[in-house]
Amino acid sequence: MLEALKSKVNAWEKEKGEIFLYDK
Repeated sequence: MLEALKSKVNAWEKEKGEIFLYDK
């Protein structure tokens, strides 16, 4: 759920350097 999404966002944030999928 939120944890899985946060994990993915964390990976993207590290690669892209910004969050672009921080939706609920």
